[in-house]
Amino acid sequence: MVLHPGIWSADVLRRAYPLIQGLNVLGAAYGLVWYWPQLVQTHLLLLPFVPDCPLAAGLLALALWRWRKGHGEALQGFAIGVALFYGAWTVALLSRTGLVEGLEDRAMLLAHLGMMVEALMLWQVARPHRGWRLAALWVAVNTFVDYSLGTHPALPAAVQAQEVALLTAVAAVAFVLAAPVLDPAS
Repeated sequence: MVLHPGIWSADVLRRAYPLIQGLNVLGAAYGLVWYWPQLVQTHLLLLPFVPDCPLAAGLLALALWRWRKGHGEALQGFAIGVALFYGAWTVALLSRTGLVEGLEDRAMLLAHLGMMVEALMLWQVARPHRGWRLAALWVAVNTFVDYSLGTHPALPAAVQAQEVALLTAVAAVAFVLAAPVLDPAS
């Protein structure tokens, strides 16, 4: 998939770097605050599986920084895969429930759309061929832990956890099946 080169160029990404990194850090920090009530009640070994989107934003920040240094192809593939999955998951969940009502909901929707756009930009300019299988493995394990051990994010009252678990599992399987195509170097 090739996106319009004028908008998605490496030069644009380099010039927007300070703004994008600031948004990554802000998004990761706000996400940790949003997850904080759940984090303080979670067993230490399960903590990495709780803050899905803040982790994705932090990984994107790290991958973008490494890209600027000319390194980190596997990290870029991993970060892009995780960010696309959890960004799309959140957008789909918010859109499916129709519960995007208040300012916080709208900001969350916009932030996750932005995370997806950033991941697509980095994918377009970096073209990583490594890290996708690791991202798929992470998504699969995290989905299992989320819905079998209860570390999934708080869901709106109008949403059935079983329905979300099933849809998330289907999306995770699709991602796992797509990873070898995206990660031919492994």
